[in-house]
Amino acid sequence: MTASILNMRALLIGVDFYLPNKLPDGNSYGSLSGCVRDVDLVQTFLTGRLGVNDQRIQRLTAKNNGTSKLAGAPESWPTYENMVAAIQQLTDESEPGEIVHIHYSGHGGRTPTLVPDQKGKSALDEAMVPPDIGDSTSRYLRDIELAFLLKRMVNKGLIVSVVLDCCHSGGMTRGPADVAVRGISSIDATARPPGSLVGTVTELGDTWLQPSSENSRAVTTVHSWLPAPQGYVLLSACRSVELAHESSYDGKGRNGALTWWLFDSLHEFSGGVTWKQLHDRVLPKVHSDFQSQTPQLQGEGDRFFLGAERGVAQHAVPVLTVGSNGKNIQMNAGQSHGIRRGAVFAVYPHGTATLSDESARLAIVEVREVEAVHSWADVTESFSGQPVEAGAQAVMIDPGRKRVRGVALVRNENLPPDINQDEALSRLKSMLSGSRWVDVTVDSHKIDFQVALAESSEFDIRDRAGLPIRHLGPALKIDDQRSAKTVAERLTHLAKHHSVVQLDNQDATSRLNGKLLVELVGRSSDFEAGEPFEPEPFDDCGHSPVLTVGEWTAVRIRNDSTSALNVTVFDLQPGWGIQQIDPWDPVDCFVTMDPGEERVLPLEAGLPEGMNEGTDIIKVFATIEPTNFRWLQLPSLFGLDNRNSVPRGAPANPLEEFLQAMMADAPTTRHAIPPSTGNWTTTQVELTVRRRFPS
Repeated sequence: MTASILNMRALLIGVDFYLPNKLPDGNSYGSLSGCVRDVDLVQTFLTGRLGVNDQRIQRLTAKNNGTSKLAGAPESWPTYENMVAAIQQLTDESEPGEIVHIHYSGHGGRTPTLVPDQKGKSALDEAMVPPDIGDSTSRYLRDIELAFLLKRMVNKGLIVSVVLDCCHSGGMTRGPADVAVRGISSIDATARPPGSLVGTVTELGDTWLQPSSENSRAVTTVHSWLPAPQGYVLLSACRSVELAHESSYDGKGRNGALTWWLFDSLHEFSGGVTWKQLHDRVLPKVHSDFQSQTPQLQGEGDRFFLGAERGVAQHAVPVLTVGSNGKNIQMNAGQSHGIRRGAVFAVYPHGTATLSDESARLAIVEVREVEAVHSWADVTESFSGQPVEAGAQAVMIDPGRKRVRGVALVRNENLPPDINQDEALSRLKSMLSGSRWVDVTVDSHKIDFQVALAESSEFDIRDRAGLPIRHLGPALKIDDQRSAKTVAERLTHLAKHHSVVQLDNQDATSRLNGKLLVELVGRSSDFEAGEPFEPEPFDDCGHSPVLTVGEWTAVRIRNDSTSALNVTVFDLQPGWGIQQIDPWDPVDCFVTMDPGEERVLPLEAGLPEGMNEGTDIIKVFATIEPTNFRWLQLPSLFGLDNRNSVPRGAPANPLEEFLQAMMADAPTTRHAIPPSTGNWTTTQVELTVRRRFPS
């Protein structure tokens, strides 16, 4: 790759404000509040982390300013005409080999296609929604137009990436949590200006069906905005039948779930990081917040993020001052750098050449106060007796995850008066009191789960978007005095499950970072145990694959490090169970893999009786030292306890002590960061399993 990250160009589009509008069916696009914040987050990363010049970044934004008119200069509005012109200008001004990035946050819409001969007479175009779509003279920026514009970029030799943080479809909902959905269920049949400013209808249709011998392939899928890309990479917020959400993550306002977790995950990497690696990290994090949202990756997922050979470099933060007692420090990084309270840094002496050498660390510090460009941190652990001095280098090893999950107890105003919901919710609140894992809250920024009463007099557990959480076991009636205790236990169970999903080694300088390859390699309907696994490729390359019960897939695991690794595989099941998979020996806690060794583990897709669809996460841990990870196991809530019967014993090393403390129900004084961060890593992949029904 010849392009310099300093010479990249970007187009950032954020649409919070939508003019009053009503579609033919009476639905309308409501205003949002996290899209411009998404654009700000991306721009801060590009300029502050990568050093991109502001003049090479073009913004089209519509802020929600509380009025009925668009604010700012008309040329800065994200109208259809301006979006098309900006992409065309981006193409014209960029030189072959330059990096080009497009990020769109706003509503996603659907409208009858402009190219029925190519897509089908009843087909739809997916589209980016401009703020003035309520005006019938306005137009959507359609998928067929975006495909044509991207093809022109690729043909010029540009290195292109696109992020679309919007819905493809889905109902507009909002629960008590501070959550909104970026799309509506309507198919907009409004009569709009014919044709396109991008190309002729014939050109658009031909691009959509263009054979793969050129720069884009002709394969289309029901989950995709665009034909399967070749020559660029596309990361979209969800499947075509799902919702894309925005929510509050920093307590200051909303962000799109995809955008937030994408850039949050970049803290976990140093050196090169591919789009696929990022997608693998982002997917479970978004799913842990919104189970109905599945980010999709298409195109050249093996390319480095933003196309730079070096990927995202790990940067150290300088220590500015040290308190007189040596127990607190001020660092030159704050809110504008994405630092949050609770973030943890490893501090190295000034001039340290290798920031992955744990033996060179002076201290571990945890951020307690964050300002615009500075932060104060307390020393939680010291090494070697050498004091921290101004000029020392601090490297983030944990961005500060939220450990306790917030629960909102929501009154259902539609219940008949004979249902005493206040008494039932009060009982539940009492049961949750003092829990280490969940905490009742009324702060919309801190809600992870919601509990209300259904009209059937049952407790109803929902996610932060207000959508029901499935597969939690039998219904619980409020007139059963044991139900409140069981609901509290289920909430604790969900919080533990989420903590394991999000458990990562956050230390980007770890010597094992990026050294464990884990991937799903295809499907087979006739595999027999003991035979070589010879799968067919997945239909939707880059997406979370979907298998039917009885089909087989396989996980490829490869040790790319220079050390022998002890590998453990877990299945995080659709019934909220966590079970270790023992493919090689049912007694051992791990299997040892030599440097460069690769193993393929066949897995049969299955579901518990009574479940029609579910999601499995295959999570793989690798360690230098022998380690028992069975502290992480949980029983399934949907059926029988499936924990492995092998006893766990007492913790044998500091990492096992951390795992035991992490999953304990009682509070612990242990620090939240696992010790020896250079000696372990984890990677995970996800698949959906569906039951086949007779046709």
